[in-house]
Amino acid sequence: MRIFNVLDRLSTKQHLVILFIITVIFPTVIFPLAGIDAQKMPDAKFYYTGEQVVQLLQSFTPAERSAYFLSAFFIDVLYPVTYSLLLAALITRLLQPLIAAESRWNYLRLLPFAAALFDLLENVSLAVLLTGIDRPVLAMAKAAAIFTPIKWSLVFASILLVMFLFIKWLVTGSNK
Repeated sequence: MRIFNVLDRLSTKQHLVILFIITVIFPTVIFPLAGIDAQKMPDAKFYYTGEQVVQLLQSFTPAERSAYFLSAFFIDVLYPVTYSLLLAALITRLLQPLIAAESRWNYLRLLPFAAALFDLLENVSLAVLLTGIDRPVLAMAKAAAIFTPIKWSLVFASILLVMFLFIKWLVTGSNK
């Protein structure tokens, strides 16, 4: 699979450090510079109802709405790409010494991309809600409310997988 070749190249120490730095820059620098208050972002929560997200978005000032739209539709499209590449490259690096190249376990490397897909679906749903917040579509709000916990569950599963593989790597040792 071609994506596996890309992940193989990204799983070097140098690429992992670069991906880590880029991933950390988003929540620590880019989001704050864009005027985004992480405490108010619904996608930073694990769960919310469609009604709660409609109420929250309706409470935004025009400046907050604009900043959040910018985030949801532009900035937060790049963030899932960076964190999913980082997690997938980490899984690749830690998994390679443990399994054969043709093993079906290699598909675990794709888990972070599933998280990114649901993150993007969530972001699009929220961006659409922001464009018509005076007459919100509750179905779209409910869709966002479904995508969010799926995203977080997949992100947490990816992180747990990295932690498990790291412990396995420490126990078995690796000179790679």
